[in-house]
Formats: sequence, C-alpha cells, structure tokens
Amino acid sequence: MIWILVIFFDFLLSNKVSYWQAISRSKVKSSDKISEEGHIFWFLYQLQTNLTKVLDLLPQLVMDPRVKVVEDFQIKTWNDSLNVDESSINWLLHNFHVIARTDPYNSSRIKINNRFYGISQIQSSDLITSTDIYENQIIHGYLQDVKEYLINILANITNNIVSDNDFGLTLREIQINKYFLRLKTIVYNLTDLVDELIYKCNKIIPVSSPKIEWPSIFYGFESKDHYYQIGVQIISWFDRKNFKFDNHFLFSGVRTLDKLYELFCLYKIINAIVDLGYEYNEFAPSNFKINNKWDDRVTAHAGRYSFKKLDGCSITLNYEYVPKYLFTSSSLYKGQLLPDFILEIRKPGVKDINLVILDAKYKPFSNIKRFDLAELTLKYLHGISSDINSINFKGLFLLHPKDKVGKDNTKPVWSYHQEEFDLFSLNPIYPSIGTVEVGVSKKAKSYITDIINIFQNRF
Repeated sequence: MIWILVIFFDFLLSNKVSYWQAISRSKVKSSDKISEEGHIFWFLYQLQTNLTKVLDLLPQLVMDPRVKVVEDFQIKTWNDSLNVDESSINWLLHNFHVIARTDPYNSSRIKINNRFYGISQIQSSDLITSTDIYENQIIHGYLQDVKEYLINILANITNNIVSDNDFGLTLREIQINKYFLRLKTIVYNLTDLVDELIYKCNKIIPVSSPKIEWPSIFYGFESKDHYYQIGVQIISWFDRKNFKFDNHFLFSGVRTLDKLYELFCLYKIINAIVDLGYEYNEFAPSNFKINNKWDDRVTAHAGRYSFKKLDGCSITLNYEYVPKYLFTSSSLYKGQLLPDFILEIRKPGVKDINLVILDAKYKPFSNIKRFDLAELTLKYLHGISSDINSINFKGLFLLHPKDKVGKDNTKPVWSYHQEEFDLFSLNPIYPSIGTVEVGVSKKAKSYITDIINIFQNRF
C-alpha cells in the first residue's frame, strides 16, 4: 500500500494537484468563530491572477496616470525668464551667500540701501504634475502589503520543513517536505512578480509614501477604467488577506484514496488525449457551490478541459461537471447524477457529439463487475440519456487499478458485450459498457488511449 501512495503522490504532485486537504482559516472580527476556509494553493493562484492583471494594466498606467498639479520649487541660476514671487524673496533673505556687490548695469541687480547687488541663484516655482496622490499611494501600499505577506509565508515554510534525522523521515514527512518545497517555489515566483511591479510603479507613478489600507475613497479609481480594474484587484486582496495559514491547519490530512485515484485518472485521461495528437486549449472551472458559497477546494480541478487537433477535431473533458444541454432532470441540478468524467468528442462537419462516460473506482475488478456496473448503467446511461432530447451516450467505462490475476483473469479492457459485440469488434453494441485498467505503477500502459481512439474514429 505504501508504494501505491508514493506513486500517487509523486504523479499528482508532478501535475500540480493538491492532494493534501490544505486549509487556511480566518476568524470574524471580535469573534473566535471560524467563518471561512480556503485552500492555500488556490489562494496563491488567485493572488497570482490578480498581480498578473495589474502587470497587464501597466502600459495604460504609463499612458494615462492619475496626477495632480503642484508647485515645484527649485534653486536655479538667475535669468530674466524665471518666475519670481514672494517665496523667492523670502528664500533670498535667508540665503545672502548668493548675492554680491555689482555695478548698476548688471541685469540681475537688486538695490539694497542704495547699493547694487548681483544675484547668482534664486528659488523659482513652476507648476508641474505629480503622481503623489491617494490612488497611487494605495497601489504602492497594496504591493508592499503583498510582499510582506509573502515574506511571512516564506518564513513559515522554512520553519516547518522537516530535517532528516538518523531514523529517516516518515512518508508523511517526506510528502509534506515536497509540498512545502513546491509552495516555496510558488511564493518565490510571486515575490519576483511583486518586486517587478514595485520597481515599475516606482518609475511610472512615484509617491512619497505608500498607504497600506482598504481603498475607502474609491471615486478616484472609478474615474479611469484601468484604475478601476486595479482597484478591484486591491479590494480582492484585502478581502482575502486575513486568511491565516497556521501550522495546525496548513496540512490537515490526505484526501481519501478514492479521491486520489480519481485525480490520478483525471491526469491519465489528459495525457491520453494529448498522446492522440490533441493540443490543450483551455480550462473553464465549474461554478460549483456548497451552501451557496464557492468551495475553492472543489473548483480547483472541476470543470471543462478543452483540446483541439489541427484537423478540426476536438475533445472536451468534463470533470465533476455536466454540460447544461444534458440537464434532463432535477437530479442533475442537485448533483445526484454527476459522473467523474464526460467526454465530448466532436468532428468537423458532423452534427452529433460522441458522448462517453468514464468513472474512476478504486476497487477490484470483480467488485466493479458484480456491483458497480449495473448500478451506474442505470444511474448514468438511463438517468442522463434521454430519447426526448436525443441525448445518447456511446459508452460507459469504469476505470480501475490493475488486479492481481485471479479466477476472473481480468482483461485490461473488458466489455460487457462479449465476442462479436464488444467494443473492438466489427459489430459493437452501443452504448458500449465495460471497464478499463488504469494501473498506478510507473511502467503501467495507458489503455485509456485505446478507448478514446475507438470513439473518435468510429463515428
């Protein structure tokens, strides 16, 4: 069992999957009640998104910064074109070293007690624009606050990395160290991004001092679209920054083995699609809510993964998500009919979509064949598919780890319809029902590729 966990962990970590139930918690003001939870990696992902948005808006900030007009006082060499006012005379009275006796014909002369003096320098004032205003101070304060926050997280990470000892590290300690090192890399990258933003903002919108506070005066941000968008990122930061990543909740436990295997299969399916020549296009997270609140730990991976080929063929992999056009009953809305994976296979010029359900089960093949296959056939194929809306799935296959060869003599790809009617025959019955072996060993062959290839070429 230990070697299986190690392979799970290493494979998922290489695909940036959060297999720990890493939770950050915040407290309501004047209360000890824990009000919200969030995943630390999801929090950092949101922060990266916000900072990148600000970086993308810098060109507009260069072209159109918010400014104010101020008097600029400078000591200049005397000439007749300088703007001289009362402040200039007052400065001169306190700086007699810049005047000296001269003749009456000197153009820069002044007369004091019937004597002529020449002026070498004087304080002059001009009207200039300055970026030292509230909105720009808030932007600088936001960046400084983010940097300090990241420094604190980095210190926490460094203090919690487990050092090796004479007895060696436990599996938990090894995996926590790997996770901390991954977290450390993310924080370093975010720190570099913040430093870049601070450097550029010092050039573009220099201020006398930053203001680290909620932007309570927002009308200035609303006056320009790019300032408004930056203001939204700042508000988002102050909404989330009170999350406390304390040591007790940072890694509160490993997800269940079933969930680990499900995530394992997600990336095995993605790899299989890519192996068939498809290019990853985009990911659209699902809008999944629990008690009318977003659950970041769910939406981190659930959603629609889109892939395309140069010939126009496309595959959409839905993970813990059912496309709206498949909503045939209230059970779908309630999430009661939610397969792990739904594949939508499209071909150019072909109206119909090939729909295939894949469901991950960390169980022996014999149990799946005896119990799960019939149950999920009724639940998914008959529960979602409908003749009324012409939705017909082409297949349902359950994914399972490799069994030890026993009396069932498990095949890597097993079809419920046997011999001349199985999936690989010339006359297969649809929807095709069966199982696919998805082994967890490093050398295990991926049979998912064979299944997807059949469904993309047969129709």
